Amino acid sequence: MDALEDTVERKPKVSIVIPVYNDEAHIADAIESVLGQTLREIEIIVVDDGSTDGTCAVLRGYEGRITCLTQSNSGQGAARNAGILASGGRYVCFLDSDDTYMPNKVEVQSAFLDEHPDVGLCYSGWLDVDVETGRVLNDYSDVKPEGDPTTNVFPPHFPYFAALLRREWLERVGVFDERFRNAEDTDLWWRLWAAGCVFRRVKGVHAVRGVRPASLSRNVPQACKSTLIVYRKYFAMIGSRASRAVRIRRLAGVSMKLAGHYIVKGDIDHAEQALKDALRYDRHLLGERTYWLQLLGQLDLKYPFAEGEGIKSFTSVWRQLKALISDVLGGRDSRTEPEGLRKATWALAYALSLHAAISGRLFQTLRWFIVGTLKGRVAHAPGFAWLLVRRFYGRATPSPKDRVTGRRADLCL
Repeated sequence: MDALEDTVERKPKVSIVIPVYNDEAHIADAIESVLGQTLREIEIIVVDDGSTDGTCAVLRGYEGRITCLTQSNSGQGAARNAGILASGGRYVCFLDSDDTYMPNKVEVQSAFLDEHPDVGLCYSGWLDVDVETGRVLNDYSDVKPEGDPTTNVFPPHFPYFAALLRREWLERVGVFDERFRNAEDTDLWWRLWAAGCVFRRVKGVHAVRGVRPASLSRNVPQACKSTLIVYRKYFAMIGSRASRAVRIRRLAGVSMKLAGHYIVKGDIDHAEQALKDALRYDRHLLGERTYWLQLLGQLDLKYPFAEGEGIKSFTSVWRQLKALISDVLGGRDSRTEPEGLRKATWALAYALSLHAAISGRLFQTLRWFIVGTLKGRVAHAPGFAWLLVRRFYGRATPSPKDRVTGRRADLCL
């Protein structure tokens, strides 16, 4: 009887799809983390997206334990889709070649979906780890909980490897859009959200993202272009559920992020053009500190692996961005500061202060808070001061790890 049972091919409960392209150094770690899962009812499908290094040789060492597919280089979205089509699990999840799973990741998340049949997708916390040194860069264990699709325009933010979803939802809304080389996972999550898929968070850290110095400085212009396409596609899909203010905030924020990228690269002309593009969405945009935070998030003040020399001094940031604001708003040679320029410099100072608070830098926080207050928006000072007090001495106080990495999950941009 036991021998007969052994001959019966059991359908896997979870299909794990791993695309890989020229990553012979890390693919084995990704596969081993999946082979070590406590849930045994899994299938592992690795899709070689046209690798030209020694990746194929590494994959041959796992023959019989994984399903290996090969295709010409077509991008991660196409590779994941090929894996989905070849899979048969009730649930599907994804992993990249330089990422890994915690041993109980699949078991915990699949058990959660078993217990909650109304949930279409669950996601967990994760860690960002430098693949070269093994140092933890960011701890996203307290990733934000899910919201309500009927009231929240956007789903919570999480990477593809943190998710586990039901196959029927992929059949309902479709797989990854292969036109995108960036933001294809965002596009899929948003289509699921718009279709009414219920998202739920599973507490704890269950995956690790391998971060390389080059990966934080990816092709930002191309990524921003893809993001704008995804935004417009999504807004057309949900219609009036996204207000004009929401649309402007999201679209303009992409241009601000792009401006920050060009500043890091030392390309001030393109940075100026990106800011002007942002102003086309809202001419008052530079007077809002929220947008400046998106730009500051691209600078070396936050990310240690930004490409090039970058800007490592708050004072240098202030001087360079203030000069850039003057050029964009046409106020450099004016004897009296135009109102738009005054508001923009106020917003920049307050954004620098909040950015320093996120990084746990008390001196810089107070310094730029004072500069912002002196710029004329004194009415905002009491509330902002209370925010800073709570951040340093209350529940929002950054942990020692946050001070090192300059990160707070609830304010991650």
